[in-house]
Amino acid sequence: MAGRHGWVHNTSVHIELASILDDLLSLRHKMFRADREPVCALS
Repeated sequence: MAGRHGWVHNTSVHIELASILDDLLSLRHKMFRADREPVCALS
């Protein structure tokens, strides 16, 4: 496990993980909207 300041040395990895997480949340949100709004999903 990295130390308390370990993320400072792994900033690029931290940003990449944050980006991946954001993409997953965005995809989940789109799927949720598709379930709620099927017509919009087709357009």
